[in-house]
Amino acid sequence: MILLISYDLKSKSRNYNDLYDVIKSANIWWHHLESTWLIYTEEENPIQAWKDRIRQCVDEKDMFIIFDITDSEYTGWLPNRAWNWIRIQREREIERREREKRERETGDRS
Repeated sequence: MILLISYDLKSKSRNYNDLYDVIKSANIWWHHLESTWLIYTEEENPIQAWKDRIRQCVDEKDMFIIFDITDSEYTGWLPNRAWNWIRIQREREIERREREKRERETGDRS
């Protein structure tokens, strides 16, 4: 699944390195826009899991939003490497879903 994480960090004096480290813990991440990250994850209930992780790293006045954009249409003005990243992660997710479907079908026949 590809998640879009966007935030508005209000505290001028706070060090948000913990937040950035948490997001980078996804291992497969993209960050070409200042307050927006895309991450690829295969975990269960990823939106809730990422909300809980991020909530621990921000202040009460900070805001953030998380979307599953795996199957969404998209457009914009970004460098080619950004579009390539998105394309590769969408293909990765399609392959994962197809693999899971085959495994379920095989398991159902046994």
